[in-house]
Amino acid sequence: MSRIGIFLPNWIGDVVMATPFLRAMHGRFGRTSELIGIMKPYVSQVLRGTPWLSSTLLYGDRAKYPHALTSAALIHELRRLKLDKAVLLTNSFRTAAVTWLGGAKRRIGYRRDWRSWLLTDGVTTPRENGKWAIVSAVDYYLELGYLLGCPPESRNLALPKQRK
Repeated sequence: MSRIGIFLPNWIGDVVMATPFLRAMHGRFGRTSELIGIMKPYVSQVLRGTPWLSSTLLYGDRAKYPHALTSAALIHELRRLKLDKAVLLTNSFRTAAVTWLGGAKRRIGYRRDWRSWLLTDGVTTPRENGKWAIVSAVDYYLELGYLLGCPPESRNLALPKQRK
């Protein structure tokens, strides 16, 4: 079974907009791969109760979240897991560096912010008149799934039903 790490966005609204991507990834890889959500602790509750991730890794500020992994501990854990792929929904150089240092065989993300050389597979960020084009976050994330062979997916956002 292969392992795919998915670095989720750092904002709650962006994680919600990533739900079509997560559905697409689960539909394409869920039976044959372990899908590991890698995220900040404060966004993890958004996905609680959804079926799309096999497991999660939480990283961030240990002063606020004592159970979160530091960057060094996250790199160590990624090396232990031996990820076959890492998909970066974030655009940060730091996230790309962590996946590179963590030894992911394939690192998939958008080619921007001086991180292209850290990626093995990338999508060029759309531009209009020399500037970043305004693109829906839903479509932005789904494009990475399509690069990995996911079939077309509904753009409908989804959240788990909360139990009372």
